[in-house]
Amino acid sequence: MASITTNGVVLEVPYAIIRNVRNARPWTLSVTGRDPRTFAYNQKQLRSFPATIGQESPGIFVYTGDVITVSLLAPANAVDAAIFDLYTVNFATGAETKAAEVGFNAVWQKQVTVTLNTISASSGAITFTTAWA
Repeated sequence: MASITTNGVVLEVPYAIIRNVRNARPWTLSVTGRDPRTFAYNQKQLRSFPATIGQESPGIFVYTGDVITVSLLAPANAVDAAIFDLYTVNFATGAETKAAEVGFNAVWQKQVTVTLNTISASSGAITFTTAWA
């Protein structure tokens, strides 16, 4: 599939976007997997992100096969503690839609891992699996 250019940045289609990372608790976020940027990985094959991700930022672009891992410094103390939103993009219209609010589903969890299984090239619909620890 062809790539598209947005604001001078070439994006591979299809992709999804991580937005609205919650800053209520200290966290680390890593994305491992396939990334079209040649030098985006460090030695451990992790993408590098700024220390803080502003809520006004364009988000973090993720692709099919990527694994998103968020770890907390201290365990979550709520059964519905959200950590970030996952958005889909309809590539025909350019519309972005919140697909899921990812977070913790039990007290005392410290890590959530999301694996992007598929992203539809036409509608942008995503399928993913979530694991908690």
